[in-house]
Parts: sequence; structure tokens; C-alpha cells
Amino acid sequence: MSGAVTRGIISSDAVCSGTQSIPGHYLEVHFDISLGGTLYNLVLHARYIAGLGVVAIDSNGVTVAASISTPGYASGVPPPGSAATAAPAQGGRLTADSGTITVAAGGEQGTVDVSMEGVAPGGASVPLEHMSGSWSCNTLPAPTGSIPEGLAFSGDISGQMTAATPDPAMGGAPAACAPFSGPGAFGNGLGISIEGNVQGTRWNLMVGLGARIVAAGSYTNYVGNGTLINVQILAGTGNPDSRDWLSDIAGRDPETVTLNAGLLSGTVNVVAKPRMSSSTGPTSGPTQVHIIGTFKCVQGSGPSS
Repeated sequence: MSGAVTRGIISSDAVCSGTQSIPGHYLEVHFDISLGGTLYNLVLHARYIAGLGVVAIDSNGVTVAASISTPGYASGVPPPGSAATAAPAQGGRLTADSGTITVAAGGEQGTVDVSMEGVAPGGASVPLEHMSGSWSCNTLPAPTGSIPEGLAFSGDISGQMTAATPDPAMGGAPAACAPFSGPGAFGNGLGISIEGNVQGTRWNLMVGLGARIVAAGSYTNYVGNGTLINVQILAGTGNPDSRDWLSDIAGRDPETVTLNAGLLSGTVNVVAKPRMSSSTGPTSGPTQVHIIGTFKCVQGSGPSS
């Protein structure tokens, strides 16, 4: 692969999504490009904790990553937790193994200078490639009638939920914070329900907080101190993925929920694991979904104080 790309072939401006305005910034930029007459998808991904600037590629690709793939690329590996037989590898993909991505103030432009390696169709290795230059993108406005959210998903589900939008099959508010009777000795509870898209795929997130007293403040999952945080992730309307994820009902997962005054907004740092269908094996799979960021509920859907 060689050549210069000066614009996307579908739009002269790429679309960027992220939570650049909150702690634990997250940025993902998608480009459709053409090199030598071949169509490629280019993705730049960065999660950076303290301020903007240079962020180095990491080996697991969770924090900072760059990749180039053909539209028909399939890894040949079944999805985590799936018993389906893997399809043969199709297309090619290059992934950055070293280098940096810079993000300028505002999160809509920067530079990239990375070394990339990968696989060709059928699994054959390909030579190292070098990619460098500047990038820019446009942050799209939230859909009309939506509720702004800032939730970054990583792991089995990867991407950004920037807005809560109604799921046609669910009805009601797309972002609701509703009180309920807490389980057992916890006494009180607050249910946080967020419906929305992650990279174009609909997922519904539910976080339940059980505590002796539910008020503004920070809660860490630990049954011994009277706090229980449960998480469930379900496929939404039009999502062909039939898996769902649950947190450990015994309260052993490290999770945190903070509530602002009014109990209609706050932050989450929670995990959930795929539910296994076997009655004799473990109840959850070895992988997980990690959700971190800010949430906001519709006014009037939760308690007023």
C-alpha cells in the first residue's frame, strides 16, 4: 500500500464520536479511503485520561489504536462467548503496533504517525506499513429529541453512546432514573435505564443501585457496606446479536456509580459479563463489557430530590 489520501471518498469530512468533554476522554474517527483503486476503512481510536496531546499506541489496542481494513474483512475468529464455527478469514487488515496519535483541543483534529502490520486474505502476514499525516473530523449533533449521554463501551461491545434514543420495542423514556424497593437488606434502590446506539448498533443498558439510603454521592459495589450494583446489557430493536451481559449478582465486580443532586445524572464505571446458557458450566463467560462515562436521565423520570 502506498499513496496519499486527502479526503474521504464518501464525505470530505470524517465523522468523529467521543466524550472529549468529560474525564476519561474517548475519541473514535472513521474514514472511507481509496488507495490504488481499492476501498479501505481507516479507524483512529484513543482514550486519554489527562488532557489532550500525544498518546502512544498500546499493545492491547484498548487505549490507543489505529487500523486499516477492507470492507469485507472478517477475522476468522468467532465472537467471544459464541459457539458458532468461525468463518474463513476474508479481506485484509493492518493494525498499528507502535507510534502515536495526537489529539488537538476540541477533539476534532490531530496527527498520526504509526507503524502498522497485519494479515492478508487467508491469514498470510503482510509487510510493515507506515502511515503519517494529519486528520480532522466533524462531531455530528445529537438526533432531535434525544438525551445527551457520554458512555464509552469497551470489550465485547466497543464504541461510544453519545445519545439516548427511544427503542421502538421498549416505549417510554429513552433515559430513565426511577426509584424502586431495594433487594433484601438494602432497602432502597435506583434503576438507571439508557437506550441508544453504540457505533450504529442498538444496545439497552440497565444499572441498578441498591443501598440503605439512595442520595447524591458515590457508591462502590460491596455487599458488606450495604451497596449492591447490578448491570444488564440487552440487544435493542434491529440488533442481530442475541447475547446479553450481566454483572455478578453477588456484588463481586468492581463497580462505581456516582449520583448528582436530584438523582437524574451522574457517572458510571461498571462491567458486565456474557451470560452462559449451560446449566452445568459457569454462569458468565471470561470476557466482559466495560462502560465508563456520564449519564443523564429525562427530567421527571426519577425522584425530585
